[in-house]
Order: sequence, then structure tokens, then C-alpha cells
Amino acid sequence: MIEVLDLNKSKKYLLACSYGPDSMALFDMLLKEGFYFEVAHVNYHKRDVSDFEEESLREICLKHGINLYVLDTHKIEKSRGNFQAWARSVRYEFFAKCLKENNLDAVLTAHHLDDLLETYLMQELRRGIVTYYGIQKETSLNNCPVVRPLLNFTKKELYDYCKENQIPFSIDVSNLSNDYTRNKIRHERIELMTKKEKIDLKKIIDEKNIKLMDLKGKLETHINENNHLCLANIDTDNLYNWDILLNLFLEANNVSYRVSLKQSNEILKVIKSNKPNVEIRLGKNKNIIKDYNFLKITDNLKVKNYKYIMEAPTKLDTEYFTLDLTKNYQQFRIKEEDFPLTIRNCQQGDMSYINNIPKKVSRLYIDWKMPRHLRERWPLIFNKNNELVYIIRYYGAESLVASQNFIVKK
Repeated sequence: MIEVLDLNKSKKYLLACSYGPDSMALFDMLLKEGFYFEVAHVNYHKRDVSDFEEESLREICLKHGINLYVLDTHKIEKSRGNFQAWARSVRYEFFAKCLKENNLDAVLTAHHLDDLLETYLMQELRRGIVTYYGIQKETSLNNCPVVRPLLNFTKKELYDYCKENQIPFSIDVSNLSNDYTRNKIRHERIELMTKKEKIDLKKIIDEKNIKLMDLKGKLETHINENNHLCLANIDTDNLYNWDILLNLFLEANNVSYRVSLKQSNEILKVIKSNKPNVEIRLGKNKNIIKDYNFLKITDNLKVKNYKYIMEAPTKLDTEYFTLDLTKNYQQFRIKEEDFPLTIRNCQQGDMSYINNIPKKVSRLYIDWKMPRHLRERWPLIFNKNNELVYIIRYYGAESLVASQNFIVKK
């Protein structure tokens, strides 16, 4: 084959290998072209040949002195929902772990031109909002850098490569049926196309991506360096632009969850409303927060009423804040006779005195324009007589650091 792998010889790669013809062709190319790589394999035990494939891959890795990492899904809890979504999540968690523990740079997958065209045709069929047409050569999934060096090769070319070079592989017979939409597109459209037709369609996809990248570049100016979405000057009447911007915002915050059309419209209504603080549940683990002029992603952390006792000046590190009173605690208006201190979050009836004038702490939070999710976790310091002696000042969500001694966690 004329093409060579467009990869960096100075990097160390992790090859995601199923023992199918695509990944085994990439295995052989990496070997012949002198790239450093190790191999990761996931055994889902879904087919009779699963254990045979694992053992065969183990033998060939041993033969060439290549490290092999295997994830046996028998040892982890199965999802009761969509198997494909669960398998993808488990797979990339495993890959990310392999990268980190073995000081590797990126995962290589054997996605090819047919996969790219299938993905594009599925996108067209579903008529959804996408931030890239087809498959990107380089991306990040679950904080895992992924490179796909075979996107210029057809599936047949990789199959023929294995045959010509006597590379062992196994065929997944589940891909031969039309039970899945992707398989149906593959058999009824992609496999009937000539190489020229595939290349011509790839050119159309590339042109659409150029236009889409230009639009994304303009929309990304609304996302600041903290990955917060600035709500000023957003054209919320252009629903197509809004949906792309929302997906870009989620990607910037490493949120793989994709909002439904209903959720997208719900978030849009929140943005257009006059309410300064609104929280929307986003899947199981994340929330979208409207904080005055910004939209943010926060962990879905259920805050309970907490209380910490500090008998003497020390350092306290909690899930909500870090407080270090080992040095210069007088800056917090704390005297030696105030100990033991109580540090807790705000409760109903808590009062602060400013120039001897009482004011509810909850009202003070509103005056500071503090987001609702932060009000629940914001720490107050009380002396041994249960008198409020200090409240960390909120100066805006861009910085929650009062000093090196006192940090409220986001």
C-alpha cells in the first residue's frame, strides 16, 4: 500500500485492538514502520470466539515483545441499559487508565474510511445537531486522547492487507446482520460504493466540516478561559447555532452526555428568563447552572448541613473548602480566645452585623450575587460563643479564592 501512517515517532501509543482485520492491519503497520506501541484489548465475552481472540492476540504480542493489557468485563458490573453505550464508556475508562499507568501518549483506533462514511450517513439520517461530520482523526474521549490513522483506507483495503501479509484476524459475525442501523447502512449503501464514490463523498464531508469549523470558531468566542458560557450577545433566536454552541460548551467541560431536544429547549428558556440563578440536572453526575451572566457546569453534589470544630489553629481540608489557620489567623478577625471555632454552612436565621446593623446572611449572599449552588456550601466561622466572626467574601465565580489560607471549592 502506498500510504504510510501519519503518526509521531517520538510518541508512545496504545493500540486498541479487537483482533479484527482492521486493528490487526494497524498492528502490523505499526510494527513494520517502527512505532512504539502497546496493546489494549477488551473481552466482553459476547461471542463464542471471544476467549480465542484474546489468547491469539496474547500470543502475537508475546512473539513481538509487546505489552498487552486486557479488560475482562466478567469482573465488572454490567449495565442494564444500552449495551453499546455501556461498552464504550467501560472501554475508554480502561484505555485512559492504561495511558496514565504506563506513561503512554494516545490511543490508536482502527476506524477507517467506511466507518467515517457510515457515521456521516447516520448523522444525516438522524438529522441531529453535530459539531463534526463523520469521524475526526484526532479527538479526546473521556479525557483520553484518541488518534485514528486509517481514515484514508477502506475496509476492503485493510482486509486485503491482512490476507496479502498473512496477518491473523477474526471476523465479528454480528457485523454481518442488518439488526443495527449502522450495519444496514454499511451493507446497503457503503459496500455498494466504488472507491471513487467513497472519495467523492469524503470530499463533500470535508467541505461541510470547513464551513462548520468556521461557524464553531465564531461561537467558541462565547466560552471563556474557565469554560463558562458568557450569555451576553448570544443569538438565541437561531436554534441551529444555539444547539451547536451548547454542544461546544459541553465538550469544553469534558461532558460526554448529550442533551435531548427537550433539555436544549429547557436550557434556552432558562437563558432567556429574568431569573439570575437556575439549576438544571444534566444526567446523573452534572448540573448546568445559570449564574447571572454565565452558564456553568458543576458536579451534582448534594450538600448536607455540615459542621466542623477547630479546637486550636490548624489546617482543615473538606469537600467544600480548605481553611488554614496555622499562620496569621487574625486576618479573619479571629482572636485566641475565640477558640474552639465552629465552621458550618448557612442555616435559617443566621445574622451578620455590618456597622452594628443586623442583616441576614442569606440576604448578604443575594447582594453578592452568589449562585444558589454555592450558597449551600459557603462556610461561616463562629467563635466558642456561637457568634459569627467571619464570612469569606464572594467576589464573583471567576475566582473563589479569598486568600492562600481560605479557598472555597467549586
